[in-house]
Amino acid sequence: MVALIKICQRTGGLLLFIILTVYGSALAAEIRGTVEDAKTSSPLKGADVVLKNTTLGNSTDQNGRFVISGVAEGRYELLVSLLGYQSRSVKLTVGAENAVSVSIKLPPVLLSMDPVWVTGASYRDVLSAPDLKSEALDLSVTEIPRVTMDQQHSKTLVDAMSYMPGAMIENRGRKVKQFLSFRGQRYPYPDYAVDGVWQKEFLELPYFFSSQDIESLEIMRSSAVLLTGLSTMAGVVNIRTREYEETETTARLEYGSYQSMRGHLSHGGRLNALSYAGGLGFSKTEGPENKNAAEQVVNAFGKIKWEPNRAFYLQTSAFYLTADRELLLAQPPADPAYWQKVDAYDPVKALLLTLSSRYRMGERASLELKASYADRKPNYKSYNTLTDQTNRYSEPDHELNLTVIQAISLFRDNTVRAGFFYNHWAAPNGKRFYYGKACDTETFAGVLMDEQRLGKLYLDAGLRWEKTHWNQYGAFSINESTKGLTKVTPVVDEWQRPMLMGTFGTAYHFTESVSLHGHVAFGRVQPRAGAMTAELVEPLDEKQIKADLGVQKTSQRLGKFSLVYFLTRQDNAIALSGATKTLNGRVMELYLNRDQYQTGLETEWQSTWLWHRYRPFVNCTYVVAKESSKGTMVRNEEYPQWITAAGLYRQGRLLEVNLLGKYLSGFKGSQFLPAGVPPQPLGDFLNVDVIVTWNVMPQRRTQLFVELRNVFDKKYATSIGYPDFGRRMYAGIAKTW
Repeated sequence: MVALIKICQRTGGLLLFIILTVYGSALAAEIRGTVEDAKTSSPLKGADVVLKNTTLGNSTDQNGRFVISGVAEGRYELLVSLLGYQSRSVKLTVGAENAVSVSIKLPPVLLSMDPVWVTGASYRDVLSAPDLKSEALDLSVTEIPRVTMDQQHSKTLVDAMSYMPGAMIENRGRKVKQFLSFRGQRYPYPDYAVDGVWQKEFLELPYFFSSQDIESLEIMRSSAVLLTGLSTMAGVVNIRTREYEETETTARLEYGSYQSMRGHLSHGGRLNALSYAGGLGFSKTEGPENKNAAEQVVNAFGKIKWEPNRAFYLQTSAFYLTADRELLLAQPPADPAYWQKVDAYDPVKALLLTLSSRYRMGERASLELKASYADRKPNYKSYNTLTDQTNRYSEPDHELNLTVIQAISLFRDNTVRAGFFYNHWAAPNGKRFYYGKACDTETFAGVLMDEQRLGKLYLDAGLRWEKTHWNQYGAFSINESTKGLTKVTPVVDEWQRPMLMGTFGTAYHFTESVSLHGHVAFGRVQPRAGAMTAELVEPLDEKQIKADLGVQKTSQRLGKFSLVYFLTRQDNAIALSGATKTLNGRVMELYLNRDQYQTGLETEWQSTWLWHRYRPFVNCTYVVAKESSKGTMVRNEEYPQWITAAGLYRQGRLLEVNLLGKYLSGFKGSQFLPAGVPPQPLGDFLNVDVIVTWNVMPQRRTQLFVELRNVFDKKYATSIGYPDFGRRMYAGIAKTW
């Protein structure tokens, strides 16, 4: 393979260029077409139109038209992209001396560069998508499309988020293997949603969820996403499952370090008003020798969507997995107890079903219904090396979610949305770090949101009321350690005090390319009924505020640049102290109040394709996290101050080379350390990945690829006792029909 690449580089490149130039000129075949907004049918100016794996391309004119001349006979894939819109690809067959005509519609997504706004139309059609987030939150939301996941060769859901702004991913070997956080806030970690349906208990599954079954990710780093379930102040990751506009089949197989194997077969298409998608995958690895790190996963995905007209759709999807995973043994300086914990999930099974529908009732109203059911059955095995005994634990849980959102346009440029949410979660044996404490909770919430556009100014305001009934609840662990709480008496048949949160947002468009966005969320959290501090008094109410303010500049040539200031503040934050008290024969956990906040700056540059060949990106997040200690605000050293990611995608007809890098500044960790040991240093590493793809048969869409992960072989760690495995290499083949 290496020899062929060298020969092509030395001779074939020039020869191929001459042949294609002469052949293309002789045939004079061309591709013509138009690009329009999928929602308004308005022509889109400045869209990039490129033939994949070639140097041929053009941009659309003011009428949305384009022409690509000198195209040789053969099969091609036409890529169409424009900032603010979801990219599309179209398969074409070009015959000798024939002109091919196409019409392409691009759905608008996150960016605010829609030419329709200049003529006075709205940027966002809320009635066509009642669960859309506020426009004021544009700079706190990252969209990761399928093409980006392919370029980065992401394997799992967590992999796909590695290079987003401020992504802090903690890798460890315990029951929850990987945690994602951003903007300095942990405990709680961000929630997850699947096709817009919020999931209460999903932390065990992200590293099992194959990225090949994902169409795009929408990561909302703000608590103000009122219409995506019962999310906390930590944000939400919304997983949009795979969709197809035309028939396509893709097979992928790879092999790599530690006897790792991964394969995936996906297929989908459209039959008139019905679209479908399916996937079947497996992965297996032995992990480093003598580290108890073997894994094997089989997952299946299916989805059907019926959309007979623009006013109605009905969609259902299913995701199933079965897996075995050993829990990686810790290394010093972790507590010796973790060196000998030979534990495993043996097996873990999960089934996730979703159903959603939307009906647009004329031009001024629409109704959206969503529901999901999840059934998870992790079976846990623990082996004690000292007693030579094995214990098994069954930790099943299930949950039901229901969402109803009604959107009404009361008058021009104004929309009111009302939402209702219900969640029922039950774990009869308890789960993870609070095994043995049965959990059964029901949560109800209502949301009211109003949006108004006044020319270039956009305003929104929202309110959410939420209340939970604890049928039975004894799970008080929040960070993988029950400490002294295992004997706490569970709460039975008790309503918790309501939570109330309000939001206000604004966006102002100075020009077509420069906009200002700001948002604030605020609320008050009351301690649960009967909670007490060490002084045996009720904790104070917690006051929360989360805000962000930023500016965005878009350019058809250079892409998008944004700069955002963010703040998360919790006054009198209610936290577990780790101590207990026995009152009237009842063991109660004790709480404390403390102030804590995180503030910082986030900057990002997302480039367009430069010269139709190169696409760089850079993002950098600076965080200052502080918390009260003995009456004084001190820096929280258990979170890095700098998180930076950068990359360069290079596409070509025969060879594609992608470089990805990430830097995480130093911080300290205390979890998994022996008692009395001070926090130990973590982070302070630069990770570089290189991905090389050879389009061995471009017209038949066959690729060979090589991935080199952690090029500099850095054994960095983001959790005490669980360092990275170092340099790893993978090679494989991908074929698309």
